[in-house]
Amino acid sequence: MVHFKLTESDKTWLVTYFPNLRFAENKGTETIVGPLEFDAYYDKTQDIFIHFPNDDYTGKYRIQDNYDVQIELVSSDFSILPQVKEIGGRIKQLGKQKKIPLYELHINDDGTACLSGKYDQQEFYNKGFILKDFFYKMIIPFFYDQSFYEKYNEWPRDWWSHGVQGEIRNLIQRVPFLQKYIKDPQSYQRLMKLLEAKKVRKEWPCICGSNKRFVDCHMDFFVFTRSVNFRKLKQFYKKR
Repeated sequence: MVHFKLTESDKTWLVTYFPNLRFAENKGTETIVGPLEFDAYYDKTQDIFIHFPNDDYTGKYRIQDNYDVQIELVSSDFSILPQVKEIGGRIKQLGKQKKIPLYELHINDDGTACLSGKYDQQEFYNKGFILKDFFYKMIIPFFYDQSFYEKYNEWPRDWWSHGVQGEIRNLIQRVPFLQKYIKDPQSYQRLMKLLEAKKVRKEWPCICGSNKRFVDCHMDFFVFTRSVNFRKLKQFYKKR
């Protein structure tokens, strides 16, 4: 479990741009609570968010909204990043209104927001935690998407599935070679077992699930297990 400490620069920035949020402590963990007010425009062509846009940015993709939030500056079983919760009950009500389970609104079993895929979280974490970036790149885009879906009954961005299917898509985006092999939870678990191994052997069962050996089936995947990308995957999942 990682505890995040805010710098004086972080605190000054928060007070300046989000004055209605306040600092608190929850069971010894530094916490930010209160109404999160945002004004953002999503540029679909460039896949970027513009925060506090000027009057030139109008139309469907400009969203001004607010949510009651609690941000605990500690990691969890679901994320290496701080835990973010919507505490006003609005997303829960949205689920009831749309007649969909909360996980389809990217809410984890513990009520925290699933802000992104594990790869994106790890990359963000590795760069060093900066509160401003966490708000602009993770938190506000999440709540922007919720508001957009609530208003237009569609997601503004190409959202991934929640859980393992989301992890698979995230994985394939990072390593396109895996698209041929990793398509469902079963193949994903087979990959995880190979990543845990010290060294993959060509006599082992193939990744495809045929029960044939690599040497008699997909040797291209076996060759992949000797690649730099496979070593990077091993390192990534070892850190988690």
